[in-house]
Amino acid sequence: MDNMRKGMTLAELLAALSISSIVILTILVLTVFFIRTSGRIMKSNILDEEATKLQTSLDYIISRNWNGLSEIPDEHTISFITSVPQYTDTGLTNFATVTQMIFFDVGSQRVVYTFPATPDGTVTNVIAEHISNIVFSAGSETQWLTYDATLSYEGVTRRTNGAVRFF
Repeated sequence: MDNMRKGMTLAELLAALSISSIVILTILVLTVFFIRTSGRIMKSNILDEEATKLQTSLDYIISRNWNGLSEIPDEHTISFITSVPQYTDTGLTNFATVTQMIFFDVGSQRVVYTFPATPDGTVTNVIAEHISNIVFSAGSETQWLTYDATLSYEGVTRRTNGAVRFF
């Protein structure tokens, strides 16, 4: 028992060091993988949210009133006509016909809704963001406005399409 030494031999020390290095490297690789995956999931969720906002906003704006769809001047713009009540101090006096518009702004990659709020001004609302391209179409014999959109956010791209009924 006197010839036993305290501590580890060089071979034992190198074996323990290599095993701990492998464990640490495995943990590091798994951590990087999970961080990248969670980043892609977050970006995908952002695109899902924008696609949902696009569909629900179009459905609300176009179907909420008795809107008449005008000619589609280009595939990125929808114009529609609606009647809104006019009120004065004495109450409801008449209905006014106003033109509203939904269009794709290529520069900001947004779908925008504009409508006249006052006789001399319009209000602009952003319906959806992160839109790379959108095409609107309406058949002459249908009551459905359809769209085909491509959404992109930081390298993640998703394509969506939908339809909204107008009257």
